[in-house]
Amino acid sequence: MALPKNPKYDLKRKYGRVVKIGIIISLLATIAEFKYFPEIEGAKIELKPPQELIDIQNVEVTKHDAAPKNSFIEEEEEKIN
Repeated sequence: MALPKNPKYDLKRKYGRVVKIGIIISLLATIAEFKYFPEIEGAKIELKPPQELIDIQNVEVTKHDAAPKNSFIEEEEEKIN
């Protein structure tokens, strides 16, 4: 038989109320912040990235020859023929 819970030590009993109170307090703090400090202007900072120097090189056009044939495949083809 399970022991009855002692309401004095039950953590879930007041959980809902604590969450609701926390949400209300954070909402009121947000409303007060926007009411008393409506415009927040920070310092304007211009960020200029460093100028990069790019070296351009001419690349010669290469011509690809036919792919080398596999000698194993040639041997197998000769055996079949």
